[in-house]
Amino acid sequence: MRLTILIGDAMIKAMESRGIKIERINYQENGNWALQRGEPPVFHIHLYGRTKTSVTQKWGEAVVFPNKATGFYDGFEPFNEEDIKEIKKYLSHLEKDEKYKLENWDLVS
Repeated sequence: MRLTILIGDAMIKAMESRGIKIERINYQENGNWALQRGEPPVFHIHLYGRTKTSVTQKWGEAVVFPNKATGFYDGFEPFNEEDIKEIKKYLSHLEKDEKYKLENWDLVS
């Protein structure tokens, strides 16, 4: 959970610095999707950044996942290299915060 929250916070800060205001992140564990491929479930978490200006995954509505054949995802763009670089930058800063110190999460004896 520490890493998930840390990455979410870094994503919010990084994307804001790139001109995208993330108001909320929805965290969803999607490991059960492996079952559709006949594979055992694994831990597989997604972070969905939500913005008030979204036109497809509207603010305040549940995240939906229509079949890819519907064309719903046409025009969606993954993070680009600059987005990822910015997220990594914030990760390295935030992991030093008191909030994320390993001893505060009982991860060090």
